[in-house]
Amino acid sequence: AEDVTNHGQVDMTVFFENKVFVFEFKVIELTEKGSALSQIKQKRYYEKHLDVDRNGDFVGTGHSVETRHALSLQNPSSGQIQEREIYLIGVEFSREDRNITNLEWEKV
Repeated sequence: AEDVTNHGQVDMTVFFENKVFVFEFKVIELTEKGSALSQIKQKRYYEKHLDVDRNGDFVGTGHSVETRHALSLQNPSSGQIQEREIYLIGVEFSREDRNITNLEWEKV
């Protein structure tokens, strides 16, 4: 099932250890090359995964980037917010070739 955000629906989100992988899939005959990763960034699908507490529970983006960075440097056992590594992955397919034609990724 798609992962719903306040900006739209992510095609797939995978959680593994302290990492979050946000995927967007596109058929490139219908859109231009590079549009899958661009959509993730433009619609900011990753934002809801920026902060987690020491139990791994998501706490949203209620802090500035500077505050999130400072908190991520604190001891996780203190109960403070810690950041997860977030990867944005755009996968593009060719309907004609029936194969992946473009794969782009970026770490947030």
